[in-house]
Amino acid sequence: MPTPSPRELQADEALYRAARKVRILDALRPLNEAEEKERFLAGKTRLPRLVYRKPDVPPATGVERLAIPDSSLGRLLEQRRRLLLAAHQALVSGEAADMLRATARIYGKPERGLVAVAQRLLRELPAEPHPGYESTDEVAATLRRELAHYGFDDWELSMSDGDYTVVRPLEQRVLLTPVGPVVAGTGRRLAVHEIGVHVLRSVNGRSQPLRLFAYGLPGYEATEEGLAGYAELVTNTARARTLRKYAARVLAVDSLFGQADFAETYELLLSLGQAPGQAWESALRAHRGGGCCKDHIYLEGLFEVLRHVEQGGSLELLFVGKVGLRHLPLMERLLADGSLEPAGLLPPFLSAPADSPLLRRLAQLV
Repeated sequence: MPTPSPRELQADEALYRAARKVRILDALRPLNEAEEKERFLAGKTRLPRLVYRKPDVPPATGVERLAIPDSSLGRLLEQRRRLLLAAHQALVSGEAADMLRATARIYGKPERGLVAVAQRLLRELPAEPHPGYESTDEVAATLRRELAHYGFDDWELSMSDGDYTVVRPLEQRVLLTPVGPVVAGTGRRLAVHEIGVHVLRSVNGRSQPLRLFAYGLPGYEATEEGLAGYAELVTNTARARTLRKYAARVLAVDSLFGQADFAETYELLLSLGQAPGQAWESALRAHRGGGCCKDHIYLEGLFEVLRHVEQGGSLELLFVGKVGLRHLPLMERLLADGSLEPAGLLPPFLSAPADSPLLRRLAQLV
């Protein structure tokens, strides 16, 4: 298989430039989350009135007119173009139905088997004693040390509003929310998850012939989050509360397709044992923008990675860039003919014993 053709490189560059401006998840970060969370948890409102920054979305004409060759790499670029156009349409529309439709196309929908496993995990995994707290400053210091450890000096860690940490590979930034004290161990867990998987795969992807490898081949997302979750389990930085959170996210997303409103999703999660703050976060992530079908991929991807490992599959090839398990046969061919660079950096967890109580528990469900 030859190296990318000039037309493939041209299309890749055009899609990269467009992807920097069409960022659907960035548009779904509420500007007034803290205020609405306080009102909701105090019982002053049933349905939060969340405000979002209106995205500055450029016309999609250039992306629509791209000439993309019919080749192995070209087909990946074409799939990325179609997903980019779906996200663009949703951002331009601003309608909840379009947002839900676009995110379901990008990330898929939770299957019934996954929903059943999520329900079982919430029933059977015990709620742990609270491990205490660490400060956001301590978390930030841990993440900066991890970036320095890998030599990622060109990556920036900065603070941003919201209830969750975000890696932006297109900007080489990690966003951390200054929410005050967080659960003890969060810094180390995020170092493994965000830096050791999300950032590292992007950095390795920058060594590949297409920019696409640095920000994500189409359909890579479930593997991305599953690999990060698996890394947490192997390094014993995940707790039962982490898996319960992932399970709750599946049910929150699934509730969207049962026409549940925010309060109904929240009450469902409370009934399954989530604390009010946790139920708020899971419901918010599902209902942001009117409906975001994404968060089921954490548990879905984790089970996909577990099955891959159980069947004797290697994880090293997944670190050539932001690729999915579905892309491995193509990656093997590209490596064999010299079109792809081997992973330049690998995280320590790949050589650690894959054994922990939580891993053994999940192995029974694979």
